[in-house]
Amino acid sequence: MDTTIHDLRAAILELQQPPDASSLCGDIQALVAEYAEPLGCRPQLICTGPIDTVVPATVRPQILATIRESLSNIVRHAQATQTKVEVTVGSGQVIARIWDDGIGIGSSTRSSGLRNLTERAQALGGTVRLTDNEPHGTVVELTAPTD
Repeated sequence: MDTTIHDLRAAILELQQPPDASSLCGDIQALVAEYAEPLGCRPQLICTGPIDTVVPATVRPQILATIRESLSNIVRHAQATQTKVEVTVGSGQVIARIWDDGIGIGSSTRSSGLRNLTERAQALGGTVRLTDNEPHGTVVELTAPTD
């Protein structure tokens, strides 16, 4: 119940932001739209929780960089037909997950983009994980504290 009340209050605060205020949700939507043509379809986008009011300013660029790097890799390497971007805030953390149904990462030894994202996440006290998406594809997940 407390979590629901907190989320409602945060949503109300988001609605009260000035029209010219930067919105992380808006920036994520624009980024996803930017990659629709190179991907061949618009990625599914799910934003959950009070993203615009709870995610610290220091974390926002890392979320956008993670999404951009992931979508760029999908375009260049994955041969995916479906992509999903999900950003969720709750329990003192923000999680950005990017899924694809492509060929997967395999045994690639080149990981400069992932290494950069990992270093940035660690500087924030967060993590980046790269896992297989079953039955095929890849999942990139950034987790960072909001406290």
